[in-house]
Amino acid sequence: QSVYSTGPSFGNRTTPLLGNLLRLDALNQAYRVRGRSLFSRATLSAAPAEWLDVTARFLFSQPRSEVEHRFDEGGLLYWGATRFLTGRAGFTSAEAKMPRTSGTATVELHPRRWLRLRESWWTYQFHSATSGLWVETLIEASLRQELRIAASDRLVYRSNQQQLEVLVSPRPWWTIRGGHRYEWGDATVRGGTLGILGNPELGELKRHVALAGLHVRPNARWRTSLDYEVADTERSYFRTSLHDYHRLRIQTQWEVTSNLRVAGGFRLLDNQKRSRELVPDLAFDQRFQASFASVEWRPQGGERLSLIADYSRIAVRVDTTLIRTEQLAPGGYRHRENGHLATALVDCKPMGPEARGVPQLQLGGSLYVDSGSRPANYYQPLLRLILPVHRSVAGFAEWRYYGLGQAFYELESFRIHHVLAGLRLNL
Repeated sequence: QSVYSTGPSFGNRTTPLLGNLLRLDALNQAYRVRGRSLFSRATLSAAPAEWLDVTARFLFSQPRSEVEHRFDEGGLLYWGATRFLTGRAGFTSAEAKMPRTSGTATVELHPRRWLRLRESWWTYQFHSATSGLWVETLIEASLRQELRIAASDRLVYRSNQQQLEVLVSPRPWWTIRGGHRYEWGDATVRGGTLGILGNPELGELKRHVALAGLHVRPNARWRTSLDYEVADTERSYFRTSLHDYHRLRIQTQWEVTSNLRVAGGFRLLDNQKRSRELVPDLAFDQRFQASFASVEWRPQGGERLSLIADYSRIAVRVDTTLIRTEQLAPGGYRHRENGHLATALVDCKPMGPEARGVPQLQLGGSLYVDSGSRPANYYQPLLRLILPVHRSVAGFAEWRYYGLGQAFYELESFRIHHVLAGLRLNL
């Protein structure tokens, strides 16, 4: 992409600045962005015996991007204070390589119909190597000055986990699961400007997780699952990462009839960290809780009418301490979020999906209402009309509304009406 301008241009300032009338006589500017990537994958699946299954997968990718920016301008340009330039030129170049490697392997033993042993390994490695050059030339009358900055940076991230699970099915309709997962890894990142650990900074992950679960399916229409994790973390990458946590998830689904299905569940995450490192008073407590329910109704298989609706109740609590840079002393921070999230969609086809000349209606939308530390509400209703004209031709019109309101950050609020009409061809 390139931009150029010829001939004098005085811009929108019509009065002199410090006795000089600014102008741009010529401008040439060019951008160049180039990216490419290499990707490869290998998979293996084998069953050496009736009681043994082996699967493995390996992935490698290496994206690379290059960016260049050049410009050259002349005229009478203001450079701050009492300094004026007659010309200015610049060149910026940067590139980045981001190779990624990941692999998984699973070995499953099932010596008995009611017993399964599953051992799995997972690894992920990523690093980003970047370099950049910035050169700028300033021309002031007969004086030429060149500024030059060269920099390079590197980020390294490695993560691994090993997991062993035992699955027991005393009866065909229910299964108990238990196991252990060990996670470890390390990371190297650029240190913060105010960091006290030096540059670069090193991070490490060491975590033991106990696993438990229950899956019940007494018949073909009803199933329920429960999963629980408890973790003991020795080291984590960030203070806001998962540390010593409890995680619970319960899901149930019931097919009342062939046309009606209901589901619900509960999720809980309780995460705590007590720092034993440089600043013992720094702590991080986090709790996330959500309850949800959904219904799906499709009479006669949804040929003429269907309804999909779901609702979630969300509660978030965060208590932590921060270092206030102005006093270099710990300070408290609290965040609360009490939200309601709902979505519904009604699809109505009065004369069936193939009827011509009879409009089809889709009505619904989504909303989110939060009354916590940062009260907000978001609404997105939808109305869509579809008019089949032929077996392969249909006209449609759609209206959507997007509305975000925030009590404390009114400048970020917005209201949008979006109308779309068109003709759809299915050839």
